[in-house]
Amino acid sequence: MAFRRRRDLAERFWEKVDQGPDCWEWIAGKNNKGYGLISVGHSEQRLAHRVSYEFAFGDIDDGLCVCHSCDHPDCVRPDHLFLGTQRENLEDMYAKRRDGVTKLKPAQVREVRSLVDDGWKLRDIAAAYGVGHSAVWKIGKRITHKAVA
Repeated sequence: MAFRRRRDLAERFWEKVDQGPDCWEWIAGKNNKGYGLISVGHSEQRLAHRVSYEFAFGDIDDGLCVCHSCDHPDCVRPDHLFLGTQRENLEDMYAKRRDGVTKLKPAQVREVRSLVDDGWKLRDIAAAYGVGHSAVWKIGKRITHKAVA
């Protein structure tokens, strides 16, 4: 019987990353919020952007979030990541108006929903409307902007 060598985390991690000219997209499994996931043991999964941050900068202190300056939850590019508290992350979100609530007018919300329904990539829609990928996803799933018919 031949035994397979368990590949190290870094090797498995980087083969799941599309290193584009801007964001480095996680192209493997994601959670329901669009954040990349990677197995780090037999029964543990970790958020890919946190693993990327640790590869580049070292350990993350307890209670800190790894935040995205690019506002793309599937991005793992280290220079797009920074540490902050949950409160700082929320303040960053509202300062950038990436909550998807305050930025788009009702007509734009209807357009976004139509594009999502037609199968357009969320990232492309987000770029076109200047909102975050997660805002487009929430609009498409009718989680936000419920009052817009």
